[in-house]
Amino acid sequence: MDTRISRKLSIFDEISGDIISYTGGYGLKFFLRAIFFSPGFLVLLNYRFYSRLYGRTSTKILGRILWRLNIIFSGCHISPKSTLGVGVLLPHPVAVVIGDGVIVGDNCTIYQSVTIGASRKDKLTYPELRSNCIVYANSVVVGKIVLNPGTVVPACSFISERN
Repeated sequence: MDTRISRKLSIFDEISGDIISYTGGYGLKFFLRAIFFSPGFLVLLNYRFYSRLYGRTSTKILGRILWRLNIIFSGCHISPKSTLGVGVLLPHPVAVVIGDGVIVGDNCTIYQSVTIGASRKDKLTYPELRSNCIVYANSVVVGKIVLNPGTVVPACSFISERN
């Protein structure tokens, strides 16, 4: 597991890292640039808030509402129970599905129509993408597998655990 994911970062640190990944800089100008010109940043920003709210008993309903709004407005289904590292890029965040127990490392890039999740309903095992992985369009990654740092998953591919 990535060291950044294993330790708890503040939401400010996570969003700062996301801004740098999307725009190459940090500050109000770069934040506004990310908000207005990067739809993937908005999806990730929403995820940062609703995953935190969903994890608390007192604000679970509010987290669930924000999660549903994120799905409605972006078409991107990222579970509040998944773990996304700092600097994850979603260049085209349409039809991206990331399941409950998925762990995505720092600086990973996930393109449109990608599904990352469990392989079976009776045995819920989720993949782990370590840092700097790239998953190209229309790919499916399912099951208990670990993609090592720097792994590239080609477009239109299916990767699953071996039985």
